Amino acid sequence: MTLGYLTKDPVTRRYSLSVRLLDFAHHYLASNELVQRAAPYLQQLSQETEEACNLSVLDGVETVFVLRFVSRHSHFPQMVGSRLPAYCTASGLAILSTFSSEEVGKVLAASRLIQHTPHTVVAPGKIKARLQRA
Repeated sequence: MTLGYLTKDPVTRRYSLSVRLLDFAHHYLASNELVQRAAPYLQQLSQETEEACNLSVLDGVETVFVLRFVSRHSHFPQMVGSRLPAYCTASGLAILSTFSSEEVGKVLAASRLIQHTPHTVVAPGKIKARLQRA
């Protein structure tokens, strides 16, 4: 609490994260060269297509939204900082498609391959085949 990153409810006496924690996210976004370079292109693409455009990066076995331009058609309220498994997301598969077979194998071995929807591919061989097509 001394640094201001936690607040304590006086009634419930429970702790929660304070808005001050967003300072870290702001500094990351303001100083990240990839974010700075991609932002104008993603914004233009979002305006021209009227679709959501995202910038995601790989962190371990997950993709993390680091920049998001939403559209009026957006149905998925993913926020900056949201994490999704790389093996079953478009952005994750796009990133993994640039990896060597050995690197992909390591990511898949470290992932919890869960079938999130009836269409989620969880068999490592089938995921690798999708990556080859990508």
